[in-house]
Amino acid sequence: MGETSATIGAQHAVLPETLVKARFDTYGKAGAVVQQGFWERFYVAMAGEVDFKTTDNNLHPKVGVSVALKP
Repeated sequence: MGETSATIGAQHAVLPETLVKARFDTYGKAGAVVQQGFWERFYVAMAGEVDFKTTDNNLHPKVGVSVALKP
């Protein structure tokens, strides 16, 4: 506890229905999200995160996919 960190991130709308986000922090983690909208109520997002300062020699990225429906 008591550790200070900094995170920097950015987002960009590539197309009107496509959003890309990325972030990096001082702990050596990098993450990205790509969100694509279909029609007006259906969204699919793919996300990933990698810890570059891991203690073991293997990088184990986290990857996820989500689907959202707006009412």
